[in-house]
Amino acid sequence: MSDRKKWLVLLQIAVTAGLLAWVFAGTDWQPLAALFKTIDPALMLAVFVLINICYLLQGCRLFLLLPKENPGDGSVRCRVTFFPYLYHFWRSTFHDIYVPGKLGGDIARFVYLRRMGLESSRLVVPFLAFRLQGLALLCYAALFILAEAVFSFNAWWLAAAALAVVLCCRYVAGKLLMLPGVLRFCARFPVLDAVVHSTRALLSDPVRLVLTSFIYIIFLAVTVLTYGIAAQAMNIVLPPDQLLTGVPVFMLAAMVPVTIQGRGLTEFLAVAIWGGTISNEQIVATCLCIFGCTLAMQLLAGLFWGGNALHGHGSVPS
Repeated sequence: MSDRKKWLVLLQIAVTAGLLAWVFAGTDWQPLAALFKTIDPALMLAVFVLINICYLLQGCRLFLLLPKENPGDGSVRCRVTFFPYLYHFWRSTFHDIYVPGKLGGDIARFVYLRRMGLESSRLVVPFLAFRLQGLALLCYAALFILAEAVFSFNAWWLAAAALAVVLCCRYVAGKLLMLPGVLRFCARFPVLDAVVHSTRALLSDPVRLVLTSFIYIIFLAVTVLTYGIAAQAMNIVLPPDQLLTGVPVFMLAAMVPVTIQGRGLTEFLAVAIWGGTISNEQIVATCLCIFGCTLAMQLLAGLFWGGNALHGHGSVPS
């Protein structure tokens, strides 16, 4: 491990420990333990299932963003089929345990798709679009909800403005990539030419962009529902407006690679947002239940990953 990575890991441990220490300092351990004793196993199983559904929805979104085959004479074609791919997407979540920013799973999926016949240069744009689209929609959802719930601002004007900006950017980018000078320059570099080709193909397919955006909205709704059921499993009542306000912010926090899987920062923000509605113990219990179910799902995925490796299948499901 390089010195830079070591310092990053130490920073993550320090920030996570510091934030968790602050949260736990205001938490009474006896009520927290009592909450865990009241957990409804059926509802926690529902939380576990919903977390798996969230990851499968993300897998569907990336699949729709992938190019269907490599350009050229067709001698090398994409061999990616939906269900084997989705299985691999799910079990790749195991690598998110120890790599910050959920990059471990993305790296494993990139390698798998490369082995399935897709060129690396053709995969750059779908993976970037997958992450940037999710980040943009999540930021917009957080701003939309905060505008409505906190500032009492008519957020539909914000929706119209955001849509206008997206359409303008798509139009300008499409025109720029069609300029003869740009095409001649990119033709000198095969990798850059493939990236530009993938970008143009994606921008020229609005149906695919709308469909993947719709899938992400469903993913966000299921995530909000998951938090609500996790709280309900311990007889904690979280109003829908509190869930809608907090969960998008927690999801954004989990993307920041300064903590270990968003731990500490998520609890800190949850106390700041939900502190006036439920107790610190209830907040910590809800967040830890979500984390526990997510970790259980990732460890289960790791068993499937390791099982295939032991049988000599490597990273490609048979």
